[in-house]
Amino acid sequence: MSASTEANVGGSDEKEAIGAQGKEKSCRDDKRASVTSDFHKTDAIDTLHNDESLKVLAQYAGDEHWEPSEEKKLVRKIDRRLLSILCITYGLQYYDKAMLSQAALFGLRTDLRLDVGDRYSFSSAIFYLGFIVGAYPAILMAQRYPIERVASGIVFVWGLCLICTAACHNWQSLYAQRFFLGLLESGISPMFMIVVGGWYKKNEQAFRMGAWYCCTG
Repeated sequence: MSASTEANVGGSDEKEAIGAQGKEKSCRDDKRASVTSDFHKTDAIDTLHNDESLKVLAQYAGDEHWEPSEEKKLVRKIDRRLLSILCITYGLQYYDKAMLSQAALFGLRTDLRLDVGDRYSFSSAIFYLGFIVGAYPAILMAQRYPIERVASGIVFVWGLCLICTAACHNWQSLYAQRFFLGLLESGISPMFMIVVGGWYKKNEQAFRMGAWYCCTG
């Protein structure tokens, strides 16, 4: 083989190597652009007014199939963490309703002059007046803003309002306190239903809703 032939063969091999490197670099650039575009798409997802799981699904690149045993394990984990919080919170809020009758046995009616006319009966009824007034705003906020923030905020303020029971020194202050308790508590049951509907499938929801509702005693 002549020197010119060997030079031509060497030049062609070098060109092929350069071309392969160029194609490989182009593929890497395409993949990087694809990942970057997916990242930007993920950032554009509205997690304030939509489901937070959309952001997780947009970033997920694993296997989309799972076994029934894996699903049951996940449901049990959700039950332990979420359902326990719902049951405890709802049970405490129901105890608030029963607290008034127990306080009456220890002289509440005499101390706050609730034994005059229908004052004691109305101190219980005014709770549900606040319940009616606060139901619509609470559900509107739960649908417009992140429900975990709305629910936790309402429960926190409800706890502060419940503590104020000890500061009631007459029947007028008790009326005001009971009204705001009903107003704050009105959105809890509907919001808990929304939470259950967001975490469980349709055939799993009835049992979970019944579980936290049974905490009323």
